Amino acid sequence: MRLFLLLFWTSFQALAFAQTSPAIDKHAIQVKMQEIGAQVDVGDYTGIAEAAHFPTPIAVRFTYGLYNRGSSIDDRRYKAVIAALRRVPGHADYLREDMARIAVNGDFSEKDYDILSLINSREAQAVIAPYLFDLRETPVVSGDSPFDRGDNCGEAVIALERMTIPDAPKRSLATSNSENLIAWQKWAMANDFVPANWISRVGAPEVWLKFERLEKAAPSRSRASTE
Repeated sequence: MRLFLLLFWTSFQALAFAQTSPAIDKHAIQVKMQEIGAQVDVGDYTGIAEAAHFPTPIAVRFTYGLYNRGSSIDDRRYKAVIAALRRVPGHADYLREDMARIAVNGDFSEKDYDILSLINSREAQAVIAPYLFDLRETPVVSGDSPFDRGDNCGEAVIALERMTIPDAPKRSLATSNSENLIAWQKWAMANDFVPANWISRVGAPEVWLKFERLEKAAPSRSRASTE
């Protein structure tokens, strides 16, 4: 059910853009989208590459929808979708602008992070990196429930950890979430993804630190109660 809703929403966004953009041939794009979708449904992924030639917002949203189309993901479709996303002209700038628009009030889009993690390029890393420093706790724009809460810094870490990054911070079982976030922030600075003066922003959300303090205190309280 979730996959169906996700596909419906990404296709709806792509069609909505086509309907509100008078300079493009809406009908031709809709027909081509239906044609590519029908091919994908029968295991023919050759048409996915053509989606990269749609206007950027449509290309990004529609191609991402193809990734989630159906009840399972196979390796050929996965590779075809990623290749198409990487070929969309201006995809990084589009996603950067969309994330900045959403982040004005501290919100974030799980879909944007997911798309960037699929693209898995240094350019995508550069789009994500600044949000490692956004420590605000916010409602989720797109997710399982409108009552979910999260934060950009946490989503940024998750997205980056899905990527193949040779110099990614190494995390052990003993590494706390806040320590891991700070390691990623320092990684972003070392790669010049953020200004050098952002050193003053290195840190973790207070709610994370508070929870970690409580976790550390819990074992000692438990031992004390049994003595």
